[in-house]
Amino acid sequence: MRTLALLLALSLPAAALAEDPDLREARARYEALQYDEAITRATRALKRPGHDRGELVALYELLGLCWVVLDDPRAAAEAFDALLALEPDHRLPRGTSPKLEQALEAARRERAERPSLALVGAPTPHDDGLALAARLVDPAQKTREVLARLRPEGARDFTSTPMRCATDGLCAVVAPVDPGPLALLLEARDADGRVLATVASEHAPMTLLYTAPPRPLWQEPWLWATAGTVVVGAVVGVVLLTSDEPAPPPSAPWGTLRF
Repeated sequence: MRTLALLLALSLPAAALAEDPDLREARARYEALQYDEAITRATRALKRPGHDRGELVALYELLGLCWVVLDDPRAAAEAFDALLALEPDHRLPRGTSPKLEQALEAARRERAERPSLALVGAPTPHDDGLALAARLVDPAQKTREVLARLRPEGARDFTSTPMRCATDGLCAVVAPVDPGPLALLLEARDADGRVLATVASEHAPMTLLYTAPPRPLWQEPWLWATAGTVVVGAVVGVVLLTSDEPAPPPSAPWGTLRF
């Protein structure tokens, strides 16, 4: 076990770890075989903003290695996936345990087979809400559902609306929303609810100002009020024109007296 720990320690970029006290402490706990404590320190460091790319790579690598040692492949895969998102060609140092190499390569293969999701065109105002379209590419057919998630300004949580996807991967929905500023993201999820692909995220959503489309002229209430007045006037005119009563004599011109 100590030989494995030494190999793991050698794989961590010391220069990056030296820049953050929680990283240094996480490494020290790791080298002392205190893997749970190392995970706690590394997780705490990730919650603090301001890390550069090298520090983030070091943190996620450390977490992945710890989870492999603790025999939690799912947690290790999540950590290595975050690492590969930052550095797709990342390699562990030569001499690293084959078990650790295999875990990283498994995460790399899974990431390569993962679905991709992309917005098609711009969100468009619709009579019933906001029209959205996206393109899903999923050769392994892992996706169970694609969700449009929206949050009006001032709201705490996102609301999810399922998108309907055709066999060619084109997904569309008209999401019911009220006019105003909105935060928006799209997610492709598997049968277990795990997010496989996204457009934006909860921490960095797309933002837009939704305004309802103008109503067609025939839906305007003032138009029908005017039309009603015209219809009533026409009916009165028809009644007068078709009445059997004699028309009154013409009025006398101004300035003329009749006796």
